[in-house]
Amino acid sequence: NEFSGSIPEEIYSNSNMIVLRLDDNELTGTIDTQIRNLVELEDLRLSRNDMAGKIPSEIESLTKLRNILLTNNEFVGVIPNVFDSYTALEFFDVRGNQFSGSLPSTL
Repeated sequence: NEFSGSIPEEIYSNSNMIVLRLDDNELTGTIDTQIRNLVELEDLRLSRNDMAGKIPSEIESLTKLRNILLTNNEFVGVIPNVFDSYTALEFFDVRGNQFSGSLPSTL
């Protein structure tokens, strides 16, 4: 794909979405706090884009996530310590970003 720009707001209103794979594009902008609406999401892949900003703490709502891949973007800040309720998390990869601090103890 060659999607560019921000993640369209309409995506965040699909509460039944299970997979969001937008890796290998030219996406910019941030992960919107409305991501909290994607409560059925199991697979989040935004790797190899030009996204930036912090991972919003609202990601805490996505307790069904099995895979989180955010590699090779420009994300910054501390990774939120919200993963203790993630019972299905199998894979978490955030390499190639500008995070600070240590990994949350819940990972």
